[in-house]
Amino acid sequence: MKKIKIGGIEYSTKLGLRFLENVTKGEEISLAEVFKKFESETLLFLPKLLWYSVNTANQSAGKEPIELDLVYDHLDAVGIQSPEIVTFIQDFAESIKVHIPQEETVGKPKKATSKT
Repeated sequence: MKKIKIGGIEYSTKLGLRFLENVTKGEEISLAEVFKKFESETLLFLPKLLWYSVNTANQSAGKEPIELDLVYDHLDAVGIQSPEIVTFIQDFAESIKVHIPQEETVGKPKKATSKT
């Protein structure tokens, strides 16, 4: 689990399946729309992704959620190019590869193994 400091407080982040469920249900969008928004509206969608990530980790740890405004204020202060934010973006992009099947394997049957 990664950490990020927001408003002087260190928070854990989570980017697993629960995170994806929280984003899709909370935003009332499909998984495909999450990725589309990430690609086309990164700057505007990033605060919410970070917020869901921290709150998913907080939820797992039995901690109170943080306010979305805290994330916006933090991003305004540090900028989207700060190392911690760039790392979060890279981690999110990597998590997509882990949790979403690649196009070339989707819908293709596995090769049967020979029993001889």
